[in-house]
Amino acid sequence: MFKRINQLFRPRAAGTIFSALATLFATGATCWALQDADLITQSDAKRAGLELAWTSHVALDSARDIVTDLSQQIGPRKQWFSFEVKTDEATVTFSERDRNASGELLGAVGAKKKADEYVARMASYGFEATIEVKQHPLPPEVYVYALTSSSLVHCINGETGETLWSTQVGNRSKPSFFHADRGYVAVVNGSKIFCLNGVTGKILWERQTRGAPSAPPAITRHYVFVPMFNGLIEEFHLRKHQKPSEAIQSLGRIFEAATAAPDSVTWVTDVGQLNLADGNESDRRGVRFRLQASGKINAPAVYAELEADKANVPRYAILTASTGGDVYCIAEISGAILWNFPTGLSIEQSPRVFEKDVYVVTNNFVLFDIDLKSGLEIWRTSGIKEIVSASDTRLYALDRTNRLTVLDRTNGNRISVLPTETRNLYMENQQTDRLFIGSKSGALQCLHELAHEQPMFHYKVMEQKQREPQGPKRKVEEGAGVDKPAEGGEFSEDPFGAGSEMSEDPFGVGGGGDDESPFKGGGGNKQPMEKETPKGADDNDPFGN
Repeated sequence: MFKRINQLFRPRAAGTIFSALATLFATGATCWALQDADLITQSDAKRAGLELAWTSHVALDSARDIVTDLSQQIGPRKQWFSFEVKTDEATVTFSERDRNASGELLGAVGAKKKADEYVARMASYGFEATIEVKQHPLPPEVYVYALTSSSLVHCINGETGETLWSTQVGNRSKPSFFHADRGYVAVVNGSKIFCLNGVTGKILWERQTRGAPSAPPAITRHYVFVPMFNGLIEEFHLRKHQKPSEAIQSLGRIFEAATAAPDSVTWVTDVGQLNLADGNESDRRGVRFRLQASGKINAPAVYAELEADKANVPRYAILTASTGGDVYCIAEISGAILWNFPTGLSIEQSPRVFEKDVYVVTNNFVLFDIDLKSGLEIWRTSGIKEIVSASDTRLYALDRTNRLTVLDRTNGNRISVLPTETRNLYMENQQTDRLFIGSKSGALQCLHELAHEQPMFHYKVMEQKQREPQGPKRKVEEGAGVDKPAEGGEFSEDPFGAGSEMSEDPFGVGGGGDDESPFKGGGGNKQPMEKETPKGADDNDPFGN
């Protein structure tokens, strides 16, 4: 035995071993090189009129994990303040982005205090000084989330590719679904539902579901809705999470994600029914109306904003498509069918809405462009498998060979093609014009049109609540940190520091000024896509409506 072992370490045998190891490492290097070669290069992107914004990688164990889903949400439009102190002699500016002697940011309160002190000092010298407040808008932040097969949620800055946080949720071995909206990330892991802060990744609460979840959840202003295999959809209060959950029963089984509309939540079942229920706090619990489609509905419904009525009240529609070939547009509140477009071809994808165009892809790779208002066909083209994103003039889709195809939104003509056959991860982006393309092994890239340095938004972006200087902060009592639920099981979460003291909103969005604020008359900002609520009617609304 020892003789055979010694033979392994003879010069010839040792050379064979080292040669084998060198071949193995060379093979591994080749594999990594091939992976790198699969990435879209800047030159490839520019040939299609695009620019490669960034390349990133999801944190996962490449030996056993893959990326199973992507989601995205847009933060509010934000602003920062500066204070210009003007005298007859000069103008001095104090900004909330300035730093004190310790290197700490002044913030709006500190900058206002510095400006007041400067005015007082000028007055002591006999000079009259005035303060002019300047507001400087900032682009909304884009958050891209990836869910892995081990139930890890990875958050990336959608404009820079920077990793913001990663959070392990629940049991690694159990199946997971997730969805991000309204500043939160809802993760279904096994038979539990977890609610995360979408900005920090902190788990706010978790609950046990009544049955077996079957699809990604939906998030409305007040609830998280979790679909179940048996046709039940369970609702958990978003902030008063200790309240008992409620459930709504529907006919059939649920295999597709629920969809949150401004005032409703919708879901489809395997018997071809679209169900709609109130998505906000209301005495009317249960299914408000059902649509029986011409065939099965095998994809989630979507919603779109219609033209406002005569009183300038926003109106919304729910859109869905069936295997019977019909595309339905339904009024969200009344449930009336506004129009029905028959394609004559089976459809198993969700319609995609960009501005006033509805795009539908059939199982026969035919793409229809339908007018949202009238339901009439604008154009059609063939050879398209899936819609990925759109800008104001271009539509981005995958053809039947998985190549990224650029179409003219006016007539459907092909503009260019990008070789992306080896990519197997795409995010269907209806919110911005950004293209997120990657692989399930974790690579992720972002592309945009050359002329669009800033993202184009396909819907109105909410405004952030005024972060108004209100004097020194009150002393926080011991044990009153954000990790501890407030009375009634509500969390005080405000990562942006923009909401009220008991704000629940991760994005710090809401309305209402403060009588002590120097910015009197600033008022609040109503969240687009939702109706205005009387002041004080819902103090727990994360968006201040």
